[in-house]
Amino acid sequence: MLLNALGRRSRLLSVLCLVLMVMALQEAAAASALPDGVIGSADLRYLAIFVGQCRFKMPKGGFPCDSRAALLSLRNGRSLLAFSRGEILYHLSGGYDRQPNPENYYLSIDSLGIQSPDINAVDRGMEGECHFRLNKDASKFFSIECDVYNRAQGEKYNFVLDKITQTHHRSF
Repeated sequence: MLLNALGRRSRLLSVLCLVLMVMALQEAAAASALPDGVIGSADLRYLAIFVGQCRFKMPKGGFPCDSRAALLSLRNGRSLLAFSRGEILYHLSGGYDRQPNPENYYLSIDSLGIQSPDINAVDRGMEGECHFRLNKDASKFFSIECDVYNRAQGEKYNFVLDKITQTHHRSF
């Protein structure tokens, strides 16, 4: 099953929770509203917040999700992409990426985590990728689609944020 309990929260997840709280409280300029001291403590290289139409599919069905997603890129090469639905946070992470052309960026995924008031779990047996569609100069993103799979469990997950209307980003 997906839920393998974790003993403690990582600094990255703590920062991600802060990012999502800021996203919920502020419509515009969310990335620039974060305190530098908190962001620096997680060794962030890049932060992007996307606003669009979100949905996901899990083994138990499909659901809408909140209109915002966050991408955090760390200096150690790891990246984390987060989606939420109310108090539930879904985070996909991986360490490799590729960009075969300026309009297509792919992030490989090797883990899927879920955090809520009742759950703090991660499945590190995932494989898949997230495909970001964007314009040539990366000033506009059109969609993000993530397909991840756990072969041992036979479980497939799909996260989609499309019709992206806003992107806030910041490099550190």
